Amino acid sequence: MTPTVSVVIAAFDAERFLADTLDSVIAQDHPALEIVLVDDGSTDATPAVAQSYGDAVTYVRQENRGLGAAQNLGLSVARGEYVSFVDADDVWLPTKTSRELAVLTDRPAVDLVFAHVEQFGTATIPDAFRVLPGYSTGTLLLSRPTFDRVGPFSETVTVGPFLEWYLRALDLGLRAVVLDDVLMRRRVHEHNMGVRLREQQSEYLRILKAAMDRRRSPTD
Repeated sequence: MTPTVSVVIAAFDAERFLADTLDSVIAQDHPALEIVLVDDGSTDATPAVAQSYGDAVTYVRQENRGLGAAQNLGLSVARGEYVSFVDADDVWLPTKTSRELAVLTDRPAVDLVFAHVEQFGTATIPDAFRVLPGYSTGTLLLSRPTFDRVGPFSETVTVGPFLEWYLRALDLGLRAVVLDDVLMRRRVHEHNMGVRLREQQSEYLRILKAAMDRRRSPTD
């Protein structure tokens, strides 16, 4: 039996690019997909875009509570044996799901699969940063039991809930691989740069300090 992969998309005021994202997920060559879109209190046409896909997309709405809370809500609805995520402005290549699922199926010792990312969009992107290893939820695929072993995303971390989650996964000894393939295209535009990137610096430092505190022995 072909396993079902649940794709959780958290969206906030995402009308501009959401259709591109949904089309890329629907175009996956893996036949058994469940798409759960969580609208994190959007004030634009995000609901209309999502609901225009009918039964192909399970639409859920919450008051604006942030990325981690939206992804956790999506996971509470998802029923697939495997789970993955994508931001509402990024796009997947058609073989993203099948290529990553093959790794988990063929290599039982692997817990998490990532892939490379190609950055594109309206901003100028230096060649050295155009293609990068994609340590992010957008390229991640894992089994539902593996996710549940690590636990839900933090709902108090406002920037970078995935980093906090991934460090907990490493603390548990989970094993990850990064495919050489580019399987996601990350859209770089004016609303995902600038102030948000400056805010990330202090938040990431706080997350890293918490991870170091967890690993420090009681006698240190």
